[in-house]
Amino acid sequence: METIGGVILGWVENKIERTKAYNKANYEQIKVQVPKGTKEKIKAAAEAAGKSMTSYIMEAVNEKMNK
Repeated sequence: METIGGVILGWVENKIERTKAYNKANYEQIKVQVPKGTKEKIKAAAEAAGKSMTSYIMEAVNEKMNK
C-alpha cells in the first residue's frame, strides 16, 4: 500500500470524494462578481473579524435578510 507522510493514498482520495458528495448534497454555490479591489477589502475585513470570507459574507446576508 502506497503512503505519503504516513497517509494511505486510497484513503485520501476516498475522503476527497466523500467530501465532494456531501457538499453537493448539502450546499449550493453562488458566484458573485465584485469590482476590482473589493475582494481584498472583504478578505481583510473577514480576517480582522476572525472569520472566513464565506462566514463573513453569510453573516452580512443573514443580518440584511432578518431586518
